[in-house]
Amino acid sequence: MRRIIWTLLMTAALAAAQAPEKVVQKIIEVRHADPDRVANALRIFGVTAASDRNLHMVSVRGTAESVAAAEDAVKKLDIAPVNVELAVYLLNGSPDAKQGGDEGIPTELASTVKQLRTLFTYKGYRLTESFVLRGRDGAGANTSGSIPNANQTYEFRYRSASVSAGSPRVVHVDDMMLLVSTPTRAVDKDNQIIYRRAQIGTNLDAAEGQKIVVGKSNTNGTDDAMILVVTAKIVQ
Repeated sequence: MRRIIWTLLMTAALAAAQAPEKVVQKIIEVRHADPDRVANALRIFGVTAASDRNLHMVSVRGTAESVAAAEDAVKKLDIAPVNVELAVYLLNGSPDAKQGGDEGIPTELASTVKQLRTLFTYKGYRLTESFVLRGRDGAGANTSGSIPNANQTYEFRYRSASVSAGSPRVVHVDDMMLLVSTPTRAVDKDNQIIYRRAQIGTNLDAAEGQKIVVGKSNTNGTDDAMILVVTAKIVQ
């Protein structure tokens, strides 16, 4: 009799051990991240995951333990995006003694102009244009416009801007380019105006708030120089 009871107990224990865990399903809201990318990442936890961009959610299905692990991962992945804001200044440097003053230089650029005087021999500096361009961390951005009081247009763009981890944070800007176009009096064979173009292009690493003199270029066929100054700000 004892042997029978023991056999029954062992059989029940073995059956319980072999019984599959209960499968649960849960819908998790995704506010900031890409639901498709989140769903792909969650599959490493052994869950079945589906996403819906319109509803900003992912649906996960698996054991209670794996679903809980997936839900915890979403909390770490679904963080508010970081934006990169570039303040761009276009300065004109002139060797003409008549332009010996600093015209229209804002207070925040006073120290930069002082630095420029140690680097170059220009007699005077003036601000010709400034603008702010904001883009998403890891993405590119571009803008264009006309330079006030000058027969010139500009294009400014970068392929991507990303923010480093740690402190202080550094903004890495890839393939940044400024192009300034000035029309000439000449035309091509199709009677289209020929433009004189000045370009500054580089990759850039900028600590937050640091003003960087990126470079200079001749823009109008004179000895004047276009000087590009950039500062980066991280916006949560």
